[in-house]
Amino acid sequence: MISRRAWLAGTVSIAAGAGLVGWWGAGSSGSFATPSSPFAATERQTLAAAVERIFPGAVELGVPEYIDTWLKVRPFSGAVARGFKRGASHLERLARETHQAAFAALSGEQQDKILEQFERGELKVPNFTGRGFFQYLVQFTLEGLFSDPKYGGNRDGKGFELIGRHACHWAPSSISSRSEAGLPY
Repeated sequence: MISRRAWLAGTVSIAAGAGLVGWWGAGSSGSFATPSSPFAATERQTLAAAVERIFPGAVELGVPEYIDTWLKVRPFSGAVARGFKRGASHLERLARETHQAAFAALSGEQQDKILEQFERGELKVPNFTGRGFFQYLVQFTLEGLFSDPKYGGNRDGKGFELIGRHACHWAPSSISSRSEAGLPY
């Protein structure tokens, strides 16, 4: 029987040989690069512009990559991913209807007015709630900003710096040093 360690080492070797290692963040820039996004290019640009309006600097901190990562895995890859795609589509549609331009190309003020329609629940279309989409967008933005960088966002721990949190690099001391300090365990 093969051990988990041997299996993992073999799998990583195969992935490295195939050039797949970078998808979990081994890139030289420290960014979390995914091999593919669950979104078309326009949808991704629209969502990136939206998260940037929710929290300026979100794109630089890797929020779009965080969203890409989590919307490719269960349970988010189903209804939540479809909701994000529909939300991006509706943002884009409203931008084109009201300003004859892509959402990402609008001014910040114009983008905010459209996002406010979603936030207030003013967008009424069958099988979609703008307010629900907006709530998910805010939730995923905050998670991408302040979660552990290993999950795809919070690039280089910069989100932690914004709130004064220091990354935990916990390393328990050895048993002997604890007993030398008079600790019973």
